[in-house]
Amino acid sequence: MELVLTQDLATSDRDLAVRVRRGDAEAFGDLVERYKRRAYYAALGLVGSHEDALDLSQEAFARAFRARKTLDPERPFYAWLYQIIRRLCFNFHRDRKTRRRYMEEAGALQQSQFRCRWRHRQSVQRLSLVGDRTGSNIFRLRRRGCSGGAGGLAMDRPSVLKNRQD
Repeated sequence: MELVLTQDLATSDRDLAVRVRRGDAEAFGDLVERYKRRAYYAALGLVGSHEDALDLSQEAFARAFRARKTLDPERPFYAWLYQIIRRLCFNFHRDRKTRRRYMEEAGALQQSQFRCRWRHRQSVQRLSLVGDRTGSNIFRLRRRGCSGGAGGLAMDRPSVLKNRQD
């Protein structure tokens, strides 16, 4: 009896696949209902996160519908869908690694810029404190390059201006 049900299911999948190729959204909905749990668990096994598995399995069905013209009714639907899920999950891992590397680089750049801003604030505070005490001193500010392309200010030694009477 199980053999008969399996054959009916396979025949039904084939009939649904033929209808899906013609653009029948209802037939595709039947395939989604039939395979959504398997698609979710396949994605979960590949990515390990409940939320990501839900997103990726849903995206796999969306892409399967868009690519319905490439569906071969003579082959099992789930095998075709699984290849889509697998590629999506591998791309997800690749993109996450790339994103993590960019975030680490951005974090290092942000820390560098923070250090430069902090040095700039310290220089300006020192300048205002010293400038208030001695009005005759002039402080030259020079640019000091910081990693990450940000610049900071540093004070040179004060120089005293003499009154010129020419």
